[in-house]
Amino acid sequence: MKVVLTADVKKLGYKGEILEVSPGYARNFLFPKRFAIEATGSTLLKAMTAEKDRVKTREEVASKVGEVAASLKNFTLLFTKKMSSETHLYGSVGETDIVEALKKDAKIELEKTQVEMEGHIKEVGKFTVKLHLPGGTILPITVEVKGEGEPKKAKGKKSEEDAPAKKEKKPLKKANKE
Repeated sequence: MKVVLTADVKKLGYKGEILEVSPGYARNFLFPKRFAIEATGSTLLKAMTAEKDRVKTREEVASKVGEVAASLKNFTLLFTKKMSSETHLYGSVGETDIVEALKKDAKIELEKTQVEMEGHIKEVGKFTVKLHLPGGTILPITVEVKGEGEPKKAKGKKSEEDAPAKKEKKPLKKANKE
């Protein structure tokens, strides 16, 4: 079944594209969520004229993405967080933190869905995070997390230096019964 997408659909296509999809996928997913309409004569004509405008827009976006990618090449985001142990953080660094830091430091606005991480960063060190830019460009950046101040010692575990000096026990003298 031929359909015209009315919105960008992840892993399928962009708004205005004419695609061949299975009838069940169209009826059960695309049409109810208003992601697509059935391709008829008039909708195909509208899609063709809109495609010309989109080509221009995509070229402009591609040039802007190229500029952004060049400016972020070898870019490192630096976070300073409180630590609970030698390398473990009290909190974590997540997608929202990275988006806010990019907005502040690099003057680039992204959504948190455009940041790909294996998981939230909960330790001190350097990590690689992927940014999904428009046009399918994936850009890796480095995120460095440093500890703030000295790490706090874990409760219940005392080092030998922290423990008070132990008194040596003297052997008891036995009283002579004479």
